[in-house]
Amino acid sequence: MKATPARRRAAMCMLLVLASLGAAVRYWSPNPSLAHDIGTLMLVLWLPAIGNLIAYVVREAQARMHQRAGFDARPLFTKHFCAQLVVVPGHAALVQSMAAGDTRCIVLLGTEAFSARTAVPLRTLLGITTGDAVLAEIELLRPELALARLVAPTRFHLVVGTTAVAEGTVAP
Repeated sequence: MKATPARRRAAMCMLLVLASLGAAVRYWSPNPSLAHDIGTLMLVLWLPAIGNLIAYVVREAQARMHQRAGFDARPLFTKHFCAQLVVVPGHAALVQSMAAGDTRCIVLLGTEAFSARTAVPLRTLLGITTGDAVLAEIELLRPELALARLVAPTRFHLVVGTTAVAEGTVAP
């Protein structure tokens, strides 16, 4: 049985109904009795339901926050720096397997990584033979953090997913 959003909602509703029944049993039963104690236990069932509701609200808020922070919020390309890129030997097949319109990548500088995108799709940009250099315009998601570290002739790696597909040098 697969957990789907509809089944999760149904389970949450069932927990809240049982908690409501527990509250009713607890209210109408005499205080020192087994029914009162069972009603108290059933009343506790609202805790996981409310916990799930709070987790859902937090998850949705984070998703909206991350959605606004990405490149989708800025559809126009703004060049922050130019770089000479060389495809890493052995990764030409990976470059050709990329989506046709994919421009997003990561600029890896030592142990620091910066989200970036190129002016033209990576497949077109890096679809050259291994060893040939190509000049690329790169936009950074957070230029205020990265531009101070990316001065000519700084060397970096261009990462797509978890694989470094190109080596770059910041052009003057």
